[in-house]
Amino acid sequence: MRCRSLLATSVLYAAAASAATVCNGDASLCTKKFSDVSVVGAHNSYTASNTNLAANQDYGVKTWMAANPNEVVTILLVNIDNQPATSFATAYTTAGLDKLSYSPPQATMANDGWPTYGQLIDAGTPLVTFMDNTADFANVPYIIDEFSNMWESHFDIQDPAGFNCTIDRFTGKTDGQMYLINHYLYTTSNLFGGSTPVPDKAQLNVTNAASGTGSLGEEATVTCPPLHSRGPTFLLVDFYEYGTGSVFEVAAKLNGIQYVAGSIAPVNGTDGTTGSSSSSSSSTKNGAERMTTVGSAWLAGAAVVLSALVASV
Repeated sequence: MRCRSLLATSVLYAAAASAATVCNGDASLCTKKFSDVSVVGAHNSYTASNTNLAANQDYGVKTWMAANPNEVVTILLVNIDNQPATSFATAYTTAGLDKLSYSPPQATMANDGWPTYGQLIDAGTPLVTFMDNTADFANVPYIIDEFSNMWESHFDIQDPAGFNCTIDRFTGKTDGQMYLINHYLYTTSNLFGGSTPVPDKAQLNVTNAASGTGSLGEEATVTCPPLHSRGPTFLLVDFYEYGTGSVFEVAAKLNGIQYVAGSIAPVNGTDGTTGSSSSSSSSTKNGAERMTTVGSAWLAGAAVVLSALVASV
């Protein structure tokens, strides 16, 4: 993995111009602040498996950061076990991710206070990590408290009408903050005599579509901006590959970038084989980045795709 020294925050902000010429696949993103770039997130990537009924993703991302040094990556840790931030810091240090991690100058950042993508890359700190609780700025400044810096829309949605971009989880002020939309649809499965929510894979091409009722495009580009005077920073989806690039088309539109269809990972069949698809590998064109949700497995070799949202360890 390519690691560069962590620069002091004062040096990061003192940079008059970014040396990076292409950031997350597009030159225009280098001068945009972290808070102003819209990225696609891979929900619950730690459940990547073809044999797990509740799995949300088909592909691992262990070597991604090493192969893509000009990408800003975002991780969101969902700390359901309320572990102290220092426990995560131990894992980051072991993996060498602490040296790649951005530490903000304060625990709660104003939207205009975030560095640009180019500054993060130039400083050697392209990894930005948030955690939903027990963040400890004094001892682990690079694990940033989520809800004092962004809000989230409702999750666990089983009716497409629920994709309405309303504020659900937050701490304190929400006006003008970054926000994350949870745009993935669940259905129920009867397991062991109980009802368990699982991804509604049958509806993925509709849910991940660039337009239409219940689509990612409708919520992110039509519903959200009038309500909140800005588009979402994070677009969290299940199985991003369904729609053959439609989720990236939505992000490109939000970023003001012309969408050019590129290759993405193929859809996997339910039997674990590769199904038919018009694409075969990851593309970082269009500034339509991916995020991911990951558990402890990602620490073994790294991380995510473009901008990554992560779930519990």
